[in-house]
Amino acid sequence: MHPIEKYIDTSEYIIKAKVQKIIQKNGDSLNVNRAMLIISKVYKGGIKKNQIIEFNYDETDCAFKFKLNKKYLLFCGSQSDKFYVYECSYSDQVSYSHNNIRKIKKYIANNNNRVLTTGAGMRGGQRAMAFLCRAVTTVVL
Repeated sequence: MHPIEKYIDTSEYIIKAKVQKIIQKNGDSLNVNRAMLIISKVYKGGIKKNQIIEFNYDETDCAFKFKLNKKYLLFCGSQSDKFYVYECSYSDQVSYSHNNIRKIKKYIANNNNRVLTTGAGMRGGQRAMAFLCRAVTTVVL
């Protein structure tokens, strides 16, 4: 795996989000589940705090699996109106990501926030998983 700085530079979005709801699709031929997440922190990209996003994911071995009420650090990209989590990135539960969050904050601060407006997705052969997500209506109470 590349150093985290590479993923910071090349990721379109880096966010912290909490799983609000999981909708399991048992019995369909693709066995695709959906997870509704609410964004609590944006480190990079144009996604807004408190925006609700929907991820579709499957149950394959390589798939990033979400758990209800867990918080995640996610390295994401988008294509058209679809979002996805980068395969083999530093995406993980927040409880396991404190060191990486410190590295992200430090790297962004040391680069004068340059990375907040750059990075149009993964390059150089880095594959993205097909965790498609789409933004849904944001409800802020």
